[in-house]
Amino acid sequence: MVRFNTPAGVNQRGGDDEAIKSRISRRRSWRYFRNGEAYPGHIVKTEKMLVRIDTTVQDLPKEYDENAGIKIKSRTLEKWREYVVVCRESAKDQESEFSIQLYKTRVIPSVEDAQKRTARRCAHEVPLLRRTTNVNLYSSLDKTLVLWMPWKGGSKIFLLRPRSSASSVEWYTFLRSVLGWKRAPDLQINVPDLDVSLRILNPFDDLEAARAAASRQSGDEAAILKTIEAEKAVANTVIQRCMTMLQGTKEWSKVLDAWVEHEKMGLAWKRYDRLEWIHGANEQRMYGSLAMQKSHDLELRPKKHYSTSVKPTDKPGMEEPAPVEGFLIRLTSQRGRVQRYGKMFFKRLYFFTHDHYLCYCRPAKALPPPPPKASLGRASSIPTAVEITEKTPLVYAVNPYPVKDGRIEWLARSNTSDNVERADEEAYTEAER
Repeated sequence: MVRFNTPAGVNQRGGDDEAIKSRISRRRSWRYFRNGEAYPGHIVKTEKMLVRIDTTVQDLPKEYDENAGIKIKSRTLEKWREYVVVCRESAKDQESEFSIQLYKTRVIPSVEDAQKRTARRCAHEVPLLRRTTNVNLYSSLDKTLVLWMPWKGGSKIFLLRPRSSASSVEWYTFLRSVLGWKRAPDLQINVPDLDVSLRILNPFDDLEAARAAASRQSGDEAAILKTIEAEKAVANTVIQRCMTMLQGTKEWSKVLDAWVEHEKMGLAWKRYDRLEWIHGANEQRMYGSLAMQKSHDLELRPKKHYSTSVKPTDKPGMEEPAPVEGFLIRLTSQRGRVQRYGKMFFKRLYFFTHDHYLCYCRPAKALPPPPPKASLGRASSIPTAVEITEKTPLVYAVNPYPVKDGRIEWLARSNTSDNVERADEEAYTEAER
């Protein structure tokens, strides 16, 4: 038995490589495809997700998503709840090569034996059959996945929401490949500023070669590290190949020189007017997001922040307000009632925004930003709890990167290396918080 407690998705310094290494070491499916060896009952991929289960008696289209779901009458079997979603290699006597299992507990068998019935069975199972099981992006905005299969004269629909969009598109690519999707040998990239499209042949040969070597040399630390570096370098390699192709045309030389000198180039997935930059975790997992080509266009653009101001016609300009977080008291219950057991209802909560969502938690679990140092007096003396309460302002701003004349203040000033390192560490701590 194995107890899975998957990470919360918050990147830590030095933790990225270990997370990727553990993820690669569990990918036994690569051995299956490369060496022709099967591992029945072994876990291929696992993650904690929010899952909702619906049923319908109507026929579902091949491209079933949230837009098609509006026209389909369905019944909810289970509301949103957390499951451990496991992709496991099926037994030799089963028709499907892989199956998706949903567990309510984190203590699950590492290897499932069909003959020896294990005590802990999964709550739901979806055999990944190519002719009956389908997968799609249910929402192109939050990257919710949808799996559906025939069930009791209709269809059973599973809505899966992983921890992050990067993880979601990686699952989407993985499931589509299991169900028969094959990556095209070339990659089309649009350059909207030049109104051209580029076609790159075999852009992932280095990564696939490194993965093949890692699957052959199971447990080899050097092979796994090489695969990690190759996976991280995918986006940069594609950008460099695009720039090399564009430099072969003289009419764009001035634009390319300006890009090289003043801009940082990046890749972005575009759908309608929405851009999703391949940056951070998305950049490290770009290979796992290739199935998004079905609904998105891949573009090469100079990296620019979205505008933080708006200038309406015949009106003064408006600046984007700073994000707000803090403690609030909720005066109604979840049902909107102002009283409970004859007493006025109130509940203390901490509200904050994250990834376009308004979130809240109990005050005991909150991690508010530290108060400004100037309000606490000298740094040499440790203030008491009473002093912190009395001297901390009710509202204060947190700005780890104060900008003046286009430069960060604590980098522009003639600061010592210790001060710069301290300010950098405080900015990193704020970003992690």
